[in-house]
Amino acid sequence: VMAAFGHIQFFIGTNLAENLRLPGMSLNREFFEVEARNAFTRVNATATHPIEFGVLMGMLLPLALHYALHPPSVRSRPAYFVMVGLIGFAGPMSVSRSSVVAIGAALIVVAAGWSKRQRRIALMVSVPAVLAFSSAVPGLLGTLRGLFTRWGEDSSIEYRTNDYDLIFEFVAERPLFGRGPGTFLPSRYFVVDNQYLITLVTTGIIGFIGLMLLGITAAVTAYRLRRRSTNDETRHLALALLASLAAAAAASATYDSLALAYSVFSSIFFVLIGAIGALWRVEQPRLLPRKRPRATSTP
Repeated sequence: VMAAFGHIQFFIGTNLAENLRLPGMSLNREFFEVEARNAFTRVNATATHPIEFGVLMGMLLPLALHYALHPPSVRSRPAYFVMVGLIGFAGPMSVSRSSVVAIGAALIVVAAGWSKRQRRIALMVSVPAVLAFSSAVPGLLGTLRGLFTRWGEDSSIEYRTNDYDLIFEFVAERPLFGRGPGTFLPSRYFVVDNQYLITLVTTGIIGFIGLMLLGITAAVTAYRLRRRSTNDETRHLALALLASLAAAAAASATYDSLALAYSVFSSIFFVLIGAIGALWRVEQPRLLPRKRPRATSTP
């Protein structure tokens, strides 16, 4: 639904989310004011910001691919492939580097777990899909490419990295527990487009290690599910969850993903971790035993 809203906003210029009136809920924040980059509308749909929207599309793409390849029924397969197309094409419509990083990280992890045959088929499908997208939206892919190739000419990159030295001065003042979660406000200090650095500043080394352990534990659990499950569908679902987590981790280096403003990302991120834990709990009785090193006899 979010991806569909993004397509409508990009091509028509209307964000349907602004007209939603959900029973029992009230608007607590103004919608993002639509802006353009190189004449392309940056969409946010139901997300807070185009960056968040693009990253979410990257996180959800592996799950859409999983259900397209392993649908609940044969009849539902075309509908899931439509979802893959909607989500995959919606990500670039945010016109942000973070979306490209998220989608790239997700696809790299998925492709690494696929067989050679699956990768060949994916390549055969993706080439005409990219050409069709390029024809439908001329210039967008070139704009996205320019965000990376014109690194030295982009003022936004310089703006993001100029304050890194100053960040570590703040970290040095309170290295262990930081300044407190949610206290490093852009309105009072400056914007830090890197969740790892903002975690280091606000929760210190202890909080940073805690966040890393949380993500690493989830990733290792998904990887172990992938290795030890005997069911192809479960193995692929574990791979998709791992790819979604990789997208979130990669994009978090490009913006402050867990900030209070990006509530949709925060919700989906922790739902992913919970889903990995739930899948482990459900599948654990059917997993292959861990391989143990052979015992060696000594004279």
